[in-house]
Amino acid sequence: MAVGQIANADIRSTALAERLAASSDIMVVCAPPGFGKSELLRLAEGLARSDRRSHILRFDATSHRANPCAAADAILGAGKGDIIIVDSLRGADANALSEALNGRFPAPDAPRIWIALHHLKQLTLARLIVDGTAQVVDWRNLRMPDVEVRSRTDRIPSRFRKLVTDLARNWPAACTLLCRWAQQASPEEADWETTAILAASGLDEYIEQEVVPVLTPEELDTLVHASIAETIEVEPDKRGIARSHALQAITRTSIKIAGLIERQGNQLTLHPIFRQWLAAQFEALPKESQVESLARAAREFAARGDLVVAARLYRSAGLEAEIERAVVDRGSLLIWMTHGFSAIREVVEQAGDASVARSPILRLMRCIVLMKAGRITEAQQTFDALDTSDLPQTPDFERDREVVRVTLLVYGCGLQREDDLERFRSMVARGADEADWKSLLSTLSCILHAQRAHFDAALANLIDARVHARSADSRYNLLFLSLHEANILLAQGDLTKARIALGDARKRWRQEFADDRGAETVMSALMASLEYELGQLTSARGSVRKSAYRMPDSEAWFDIYAAAYEPMARIIAADHGLGPAHEALADQRRKLGAQGLPRVAAMLQNLAIVLSGEQWIRDGVVSNDPWGPITPVDAAGTWQEQETFQLASAYLAARDGRRADAEHGLREALKTSDRLNLARSSLRYRILLATLLLDGGDERAETELRRALQLGVRLGARQVLLHTMSPRFASAMAKLASEPDGGRSGRKRFIGALRAPSKMVEGTQDVLLSTREVEVLQALSEGGSDKVIGRILDMSEHGVRFHLKSIYRKLNVHDRLSAVHRAKELSAI
Repeated sequence: MAVGQIANADIRSTALAERLAASSDIMVVCAPPGFGKSELLRLAEGLARSDRRSHILRFDATSHRANPCAAADAILGAGKGDIIIVDSLRGADANALSEALNGRFPAPDAPRIWIALHHLKQLTLARLIVDGTAQVVDWRNLRMPDVEVRSRTDRIPSRFRKLVTDLARNWPAACTLLCRWAQQASPEEADWETTAILAASGLDEYIEQEVVPVLTPEELDTLVHASIAETIEVEPDKRGIARSHALQAITRTSIKIAGLIERQGNQLTLHPIFRQWLAAQFEALPKESQVESLARAAREFAARGDLVVAARLYRSAGLEAEIERAVVDRGSLLIWMTHGFSAIREVVEQAGDASVARSPILRLMRCIVLMKAGRITEAQQTFDALDTSDLPQTPDFERDREVVRVTLLVYGCGLQREDDLERFRSMVARGADEADWKSLLSTLSCILHAQRAHFDAALANLIDARVHARSADSRYNLLFLSLHEANILLAQGDLTKARIALGDARKRWRQEFADDRGAETVMSALMASLEYELGQLTSARGSVRKSAYRMPDSEAWFDIYAAAYEPMARIIAADHGLGPAHEALADQRRKLGAQGLPRVAAMLQNLAIVLSGEQWIRDGVVSNDPWGPITPVDAAGTWQEQETFQLASAYLAARDGRRADAEHGLREALKTSDRLNLARSSLRYRILLATLLLDGGDERAETELRRALQLGVRLGARQVLLHTMSPRFASAMAKLASEPDGGRSGRKRFIGALRAPSKMVEGTQDVLLSTREVEVLQALSEGGSDKVIGRILDMSEHGVRFHLKSIYRKLNVHDRLSAVHRAKELSAI
């Protein structure tokens, strides 16, 4: 591999040299110092000398010192076919050289000229470039491609490779010096700070001797002050006086040393090594000059809306108090929606504890940071500690404080009352005129309504929030609005549209906010819920790992906790049994209680009862310990709390012999869920109602089962029908599957898909295959080794073989082919 990479590098250099050697007029090799201009000219010269008819004259800095006009005179006196090489203009009479070039070209008897320049302004070549007489090979052609950088770093000790690659980038001189240093350096030198590495490798001397002479003192000074920021905004729309003198100098400099300063859109980026060297020069400036420069740059970034960089610069200048001013000017909490959570978190961190303690608005921002980190108790304490007598009595601050209060309700899962909604509605109605604020306020209203299952109002808020977010270009809020939409659609049972909304959210996350772990956690929780409903357990396991196990330390609101924890518990129960599932729920309850989330913990207690009830119905196994106590739900609780409570109550009543009470409770819950279009809850209530009626031999059972199946077919929700798949339930399903449905309802196909992963096989009441064993069989039927199957199912090869042995024993077969054949006969796959 390395040999091929080196060969590729040689091919590139040779191709460029051949291009020079074949040129007929003027070739200008233009790049900053360190891009191998001289090496390229020497290689081309070697190729040209093979043609003995060519007369070659070479001029460099030594030649120019002896006679500044020697190169110009040679051009004027050279004949056709001669080659004049001007390697460096240092010491040359540039005016005389420009006049000679413009005097001889274009002409049929003109010589061939190769010139190495740092930048095109060193010579007057505009006319010759326009008419095509002079061709330019610039830094883009001379920079090292990634493959060559890798080939060079492959020859140095492994611990230095990433360091050298990140620092050198595509600058040939830097790569050469750093690789040479790495070959001789001791292992601990890999941990040195960049400034020390520049000194040890000789890069600082190279920059001082080769790069700095290209710049004027003003340009160098401007770059030193600009180096405090990673990028430089050029603001092309500003002209004349509006465009600062320093910015004009930077723009000129970016042309002179293009390659060490790269432009992308309206931003200039300094090469990391050059920036480090400039930063070292900045550190050597007087303290007053540093503070002035940092403050000026911070104000410029704040004016452009880049609060993160502004906060860093203010912190570096020791002016943390200015961060609050910048925050207020940019709309304080609005930064959350316009810049994302990472921005608001860093602004608070850069402000520091002392500034936050003095600033009410920064304390409100810290509340948001604590909530998003899952530290609900601390967030509530920080909010409660605000002394109302010292708070600013302004409409803006009142709005910010109300937003944090409502966000605490959402993230802290506090109980909502009607006056909460009314108070917030009035805030929205008289809220700020800015689209950003309207989007934020409508988003919070959407969450509050969705948690109460007021979906029409929630969707109206969602539409309004999305319109304003697009108007304000609040891309971070657009990401979360797709997640809120998916959450509503999951509750309504529209799994197809929920998947589309989650797909849009994932696309936005990957493109712009891939480092936002909180957004990924929320997205994965909703995806886990969707995948579980659809019976896609392998995918759901992966989503659970990215959500439920992060919950205590990541952002979430009640809907997200519910979406993540239920599939987590059910998957553990399917894979390892009810005991481990209960233990996992108990562990999460302890963490949630310490975190300040007692309502979520209470919901998980009721979920544990539901799991026990399902096993009792399904397998006839009764366990006393996990059955209680049931946790009551406040009338203002979320729809998820109500659903879990109603199911747990029905199971407890049925176990205690109070089946009439269980039926009554389920029918009352059905009235509410149907009225609210809570299709997800309605499906669960109907399935349990049908199950209890079947077990009691009630003649109404078939009607309820048909209704449950009709709803399940419409929603596409399969897994929920397996929760109570008792022998009697499976038999009733098989009877319905045998009925003709005209091919229109899809009932027969839906039931057939349900029977495959169930633990029941037609003709027997024995439990044959676990869910995991069915998945192994499904993967086995598609072909593949143990290793391939393990990769698909996220398990070890040993685990695959363990399940296969169990499958062989249960199906009474001795090989893979027979196992697949027998499983298909029994409709297990």
